[in-house]
Formats: sequence, structure tokens, C-alpha cells
Amino acid sequence: VIGAYTETGVNTLDASNDQCIGGTCYQFLFQSRAYVNSTTQMECAMPAMEENYRYQMFVGFNGALTNLISNYFADEDTMESTFYIETTGCSAGYFAQQYYIDCQPCAVGTYSATASAETCEQCQVATYQDEIGQTACKDCPELSTTQLEYDFPGLQSSSLSYQLNPDPATSFTGASAIDQCTCQSNAYQDDTKGGCEINGLAYTLGCCSACPEGAVCTGSTYQGVSVTPYPDTGYYRLGDDGTTILFFECSPMEACQGGVNPDDWCSAKYTGNKCAQCAKNHFRDGAMCSKCP
Repeated sequence: VIGAYTETGVNTLDASNDQCIGGTCYQFLFQSRAYVNSTTQMECAMPAMEENYRYQMFVGFNGALTNLISNYFADEDTMESTFYIETTGCSAGYFAQQYYIDCQPCAVGTYSATASAETCEQCQVATYQDEIGQTACKDCPELSTTQLEYDFPGLQSSSLSYQLNPDPATSFTGASAIDQCTCQSNAYQDDTKGGCEINGLAYTLGCCSACPEGAVCTGSTYQGVSVTPYPDTGYYRLGDDGTTILFFECSPMEACQGGVNPDDWCSAKYTGNKCAQCAKNHFRDGAMCSKCP
């Protein structure tokens, strides 16, 4: 923004007359189309005055006023001044779409890695930023990423083949808090690991662990709760022994078909804990169960 003021009746250059004192003041504002970190030409025509007048011109870049760039007396009806000046862009972590706009800090969930940015970038997948005016984003904890909640009801109603090979949750950018980082696909929230460090600070939520052998881990959460790993084909989930979720290899492996729903873990010919018993109308035939004749 160019700000110019005039003062009537001033005939000498006097340091005490740096402001409009004792005379008629006029304030004029002009805007240029120049972008940050560019060079532009500006022209400013002063309005006609009835008396001799003094005018001064300043230029502000991103909210900061520059030094005085013109200081003239005139007895003409109008005065024009044309000048060139290079703008100073915003610092990294800040942005302004035009040089005459004040620099603003990048909002949470965004960053600006370089100076003179016109916009801020969103934090990428698996990163977040919970502070304003930052030059980079913070990494999510190990084995976690930024993603939407999992469609667990849809998973429950899907085919067994899909349950055993599910798509990962939908990722998103622009995360503004570490709590938006949830365990990625093939990992799960291990509440027994609460207190691990991330970015040098204690992370009080449950950290993520790699998916156990014999398990399927969708990652993410449903209604704010981590999706619990469920058994893959040939395995049965026993529960939590206090350190990790246990998955037992079934014998024979065909006894366990896996999936999200516990009622479906056993194949048609098997039943019971670990699917170790033969279902109704079936008998033990060696290690296998066969249908009764």
C-alpha cells in the first residue's frame, strides 16, 4: 500500500514536519498488482491543491513500512512520481498473496518451507503440524499415518475373501494434531506400548506395532477406537496375554477360515475353541473332521 500525505503552507524542509501538523492532511491509498519478490512500476498523481504543498510517499511491503522514498515541494496543480523498488517477501513459515498484504503465519496443518511464499502447503500424508508459522511438518509416530476412520460395518458385511485382503483406509493431508495419526495398514494400536517417544517427546497414546503373524490388520480406527486385528486363514485369535494379542495356528489349518466375525472363524466342519472340535454330524478322521455317512 502506498500512503501519501500532504500538508499545506509548508515552505521549508523541517524534520519537525514529519507528520501532518497544523495543516490540512490528505491520505491516499493505492494498490499495485505486483506479486511478492517482484519489481513493479507505480505511478501516483497527487490531486490539485490551492496552495503550495509538501507531499511524502512511503511504500509498505507485507505490512512493514519502508523508508521515505520521496519528499517534494510543489507549486504546480499536480505532481507525478514514478519509481522502481523491489519488494521483500515473507519469511519461511509465513505467506502473503500480494506484497501489500501483511505476512500471515501458516495455519496448523500447513507449512511454508521457503521465503516469499504466496500460499502455504498442506502437510503431506503421514505428517501433521499443530503449530502455526512452521517451515515443515512433523512425522506421525512409527507405523502410523493420517487416514480416515475405517468402514468397519462395511468390512463386517463384505465377503470373506475381501476381509482377508482389505483395502487400506483412505489417507488425507493437512493433519493438525498427532491424534490424527492412526496405525497404518498391517499395524495395530498396541496399548501396552503407551509412553513411547515420538519427535523426542513422550507419546501417551498407545503406539503402533507390526501386525502379528497369522493376523489381518486394517489399521485406522472406528468410532475413535482402534480396529482390533482378526485372524487370517489357518489361525485363531486367543485374546490378550497382557503383552500382545495372540494368534494360534490351527491344526489342521483348514479348520480355521479367519475373518472379522468370531462366529465365522471356524470352517463348516469344525467348531469350539481353536476350532479343535468336529461340528455336528461330523467325526474325527485322523487329524481332520469328515461328514458322517
